[in-house]
Amino acid sequence: MMQAISLLVENKPGVLARITGMFTSRGFNIESLTMAPAEEPGLTRITVLIAGCNENQRVQLVKQLEKIVHVVEAVDLSAVKMVPRELALVKIDVAAEQQINFLNHVNAIGAHLVESAPPSYTVELVGDGDTLSEHISSLKKFGKLKVARSGMLAMVQGQKDAKVESVKS
Repeated sequence: MMQAISLLVENKPGVLARITGMFTSRGFNIESLTMAPAEEPGLTRITVLIAGCNENQRVQLVKQLEKIVHVVEAVDLSAVKMVPRELALVKIDVAAEQQINFLNHVNAIGAHLVESAPPSYTVELVGDGDTLSEHISSLKKFGKLKVARSGMLAMVQGQKDAKVESVKS
């Protein structure tokens, strides 16, 4: 089972290396890692997805991550209700006789056509990881796929997150 940890960090050189080092030194494989600028200037939000970690290990990881100098906040998303999302771009060459069926299928699964240069199409899918995997699998019947996935992003469900007032020095 996958577990998710959300981090808010200062955007400084070496922070990502220290964070990933914490996971690898404890024998955990990072399944997915996404990061981008956060709502506050100078801060970055990181979502880490790991497998094979029990609750006690996650609690320890979060405590240890919070001790890293440039980590502002670490939250074990696996311990709360969360809204997980992932993005996938799927490129596929579709035979002319299948194009109408393909476009109908894309519409039926709620995907967005982002590039159309028949016979090549690029489709955008957004959802939780399992749903994306199912939709990607369903597209295989139309042709060979090239897939790029973002990795999971997640936020705490239903709670208003506190605004970060200050950053650790």
